[in-house]
Amino acid sequence: MLFHIYTCSFGSGHRRGAEKLGTSLDAYQVKVFDFLEELTPKWSNKIYEEYAKGMRTQGKAFNVYMWGDAHKKKVLPWLAPIKKLFFQSLDSKPLPLAYGATYSFVAYLLSEYKKERKLNTPLITYVTDFTPHEVWVNEGTDLYVVNSNYTKKKLMELGVDKDKIVLPDKKVFPDKKIHERPHLLVTGGGLGLLPEDSDFYFDLQERFQGEVRIICGSNSYLKEVLEMILPKEFQVYGFVDNMEEQLDWADICIGKAGGLTVYEALERGIPFGFFTPFLPQEERNGEFLTEEGLGFHIDEDNMYAVELPSVVKMEHMKVNMENELSTTPGELVAGVEKVVLDYVDTYANLDSWNRPISVSKHLVQKVSAFRKGIRSHT
Repeated sequence: MLFHIYTCSFGSGHRRGAEKLGTSLDAYQVKVFDFLEELTPKWSNKIYEEYAKGMRTQGKAFNVYMWGDAHKKKVLPWLAPIKKLFFQSLDSKPLPLAYGATYSFVAYLLSEYKKERKLNTPLITYVTDFTPHEVWVNEGTDLYVVNSNYTKKKLMELGVDKDKIVLPDKKVFPDKKIHERPHLLVTGGGLGLLPEDSDFYFDLQERFQGEVRIICGSNSYLKEVLEMILPKEFQVYGFVDNMEEQLDWADICIGKAGGLTVYEALERGIPFGFFTPFLPQEERNGEFLTEEGLGFHIDEDNMYAVELPSVVKMEHMKVNMENELSTTPGELVAGVEKVVLDYVDTYANLDSWNRPISVSKHLVQKVSAFRKGIRSHT
């Protein structure tokens, strides 16, 4: 494989980001790895289950997570055992032509790996948050992929050269009129972190005078409860694999301010109403939505205090979204072409590519085809 993309399942956005990046580079033989499965195949599912449980209950494990998020630089040196295991996994694989990361900690680990192994292999980091924190920014990253011009500006404030930042091509969606009874899509992300009080959903419907779909993700308990207490006019779903179709149906999206969920709504011109955030990255994403005029805050405890956007304001939000997500067509692929072909031109003549000779031959055989493919794709 020419591209190895590493992600995680701490929330669905990182994995969807890996899929999105892989789709953008689908001509170049992409393979996606879950870094936790690489570390501990036996225990990865259990760890993810405990993470989901901690997010829902917000108990001791959640408090530890929040402390770690607030003290990132202090925590990183304590994670040396994880670093060692991950490096062993990377050492066991043929060296790819480029690495990708869609999770900040993995981007940090891959940057450290390049430094310790004295590698020049390009590292492409897909920043899934709208407001990046310091762990997203690493010396070993050669190219940053971001979802908005706001994120590009924030990375530049953290010291990243603007020429190392690209946006993916924005999909083109047909203009649609807002339904007479607005279509409200309520989503709690992959973990289904949504209010359990039925009054919230009745208040929501009455306040918006619209049709409501609720996506509960992997939270099967919530799905069962809502199906029992809500009338049939509310459409309740569990985990869905047709999120794009759900968003195409919606006039307004309401939920957790997860990076990829927000992006997928905005690229369709759908305003985003976000719940009061409890995770730091979602708080930052909420600030992005309000500062840039792309969404509004939902107080799940007092729906009648929510300032709903008028049709005129929603149309204005769509214009803001177009500006925020605007990009030069082919910018992502052109950026990848530059960092990878610079690497090939500089290091293709080295006998080992900093790896055993058998791995070198495996890669060198693909370089010619890669060059041809990447140039014809742009």
